[in-house]
Amino acid sequence: MPLNSFSEVIAPIEDRMIRTVARMIRDPEEAADVMQEVFVCVWKNLTKICRHPNPQGYILNICTSRAYDALRKRVRIRAREISLEEMEGSSLQAPAGAQLEEGCMGKAVAAAIGDLPPQQAQAVMLRLISECSYQEIAEVLGCTEATAYSHYS
Repeated sequence: MPLNSFSEVIAPIEDRMIRTVARMIRDPEEAADVMQEVFVCVWKNLTKICRHPNPQGYILNICTSRAYDALRKRVRIRAREISLEEMEGSSLQAPAGAQLEEGCMGKAVAAAIGDLPPQQAQAVMLRLISECSYQEIAEVLGCTEATAYSHYS
């Protein structure tokens, strides 16, 4: 049965989409903004998504891509803040210590994943955050299941 409406495409995976973005972003307000961007993107590309062999995988890929964009933006903003503090005479030790106190392991992991090549990063996020199988990852990335496993590992 072909999918032809926005709600038919979103309804089966809406909870999974929200969980994926929330786990990646970890800030409820920012995650809500990212989800808004995802919904707009899905709305604009609805025809293309409905023709895709795996529309749910396609949408989850949009979720992870938009979340990555938000994380990269956050890192750029933080880098500018540190640069400004440095220009004002602050040392870099204070922000690093503050990060450890806040328990920013998730941010460090997100930054490390952000440094990976795009297909590897998508494979990791689809597997860890979206809990996709290697077959689903392969469909999203347009490769074989073995290649998807290789990207993830």
